[in-house]
Amino acid sequence: MALQAARRFVTGATGGLPTRRTQRVPLQTCPTKSTLFLCAGLGLAGVAAGQTAASDFKLVYQGAAADLFVAPEDYKVAHIAAGDLAADIERVTGLKPRVKENAAGLSPHAVLIGTLGHSAIIDALVRGGKLNADEIRGKWESFLMMVVADPLPGVQQALVIAGSDRRATAFGAYDLSRQIGVSPWYWWADVPPQHCDALLIRAGRYRQGPPSVKYRGIFINDEDWDIRPWAGRKFDPELGDIGPKTYARVFELLLRLKANYLWPAMHECTQAFNLYPQNKLLADDYAIVMGSHAEPMLRNNVTEWDSKMRGIHDSAMPGGGTVAEKVQLMERIFQDQREILARRVNPDPSQVPQLFCAYQEVLELYQANLHVPDDAILGWADDNHGYIRQLSTPAEQKRAGGSGVYYHVSYTVTNPRFHARNSRRWVMETKPASAWTAMPLSPARQRRFTPRFPKPAKTPSTNWFCILSAGPI
Repeated sequence: MALQAARRFVTGATGGLPTRRTQRVPLQTCPTKSTLFLCAGLGLAGVAAGQTAASDFKLVYQGAAADLFVAPEDYKVAHIAAGDLAADIERVTGLKPRVKENAAGLSPHAVLIGTLGHSAIIDALVRGGKLNADEIRGKWESFLMMVVADPLPGVQQALVIAGSDRRATAFGAYDLSRQIGVSPWYWWADVPPQHCDALLIRAGRYRQGPPSVKYRGIFINDEDWDIRPWAGRKFDPELGDIGPKTYARVFELLLRLKANYLWPAMHECTQAFNLYPQNKLLADDYAIVMGSHAEPMLRNNVTEWDSKMRGIHDSAMPGGGTVAEKVQLMERIFQDQREILARRVNPDPSQVPQLFCAYQEVLELYQANLHVPDDAILGWADDNHGYIRQLSTPAEQKRAGGSGVYYHVSYTVTNPRFHARNSRRWVMETKPASAWTAMPLSPARQRRFTPRFPKPAKTPSTNWFCILSAGPI
């Protein structure tokens, strides 16, 4: 496997939401008044049914929804997440908040969503001492959520969602969606939220980040049997392919799961991701980092050029001779690719995210003393059945590039001789215990992860992303 774009990652084969109530933010539903109380700070006690306090932030109360504000200068993904949060509040309460870019005329209770350094109002709250952002400033994908009194003229109380970077801001907004009962899989898996007439948030402060794993994502593989025919025939028949309309839904799901990384579909039935110019623009709008599977240098080896360091799809590198000769060839390929990166991307290729994935027969080459550049990520793969084959030694843990995990929760074998006993796409057969063991084991010693896409695998992948997006394991 050649060097691929993806820094300190985890990749696997995918999955949904384990529960609508999480340990870190206790939720309690008021059965008599259909009111959902949320504690916005860690360690706060649950709220007794029907009790309210003057300091409670009224997200939805007595038939009115608080306005949502995002500064016009903020990132596109912050605006996307705010719009989705408004839609989620409507899904739960039947009332849709206004999403405004002008602070004039905001409702007395308002949600202020913004990225440090890219939202004048958020920055003003920090300068004025109303918002302490020291815990998240300069941190990777870290956000805080807190109730602030008198943040702006005419606004009595605000729920502030502030992110250290653009994805962090989106994660904060989607975190609130999850707290009010909207599953990340509300669309893909048809998960309806429970109705509530009112949404109140107990005053407090909540922070999350930085994540224990820097890059977390999924791989849409073997799409021939599910998402490709569905997208081409049902969801986007005008295009007849997995394109921008489908990927927009995938990107939204990733953000709701607090993931940030995608290997796109790449079989011959699907056009290359970059063939459609809108795909990469959408990926940037949603702040999703794009990598690739058996497509070194971000090219598709079915419809685009192939430098023959790996065969079509998942087949072994054709030719090369003995193991020793293949090792020599791979090292030459690394050198050539880094020269291309130096000419086209950055004169210092160590600053360009790169991944070496030791999948299947490639692990044999690595074990035969293949030299991988120190700044490239070592990607450790499972055996296609949920058991990690190798992890970093103490010496490898000191490498500048770190390491990651490629883990399957679905798997397909196209060879008729092996298909029946090895393929699993419609029923999730990877043991939850195996996945649970692999993830705490891997990020604790490694750094990253990535999965595939089938709907049946939503539960283990959601559990995974919850673990990986949290703090150190």
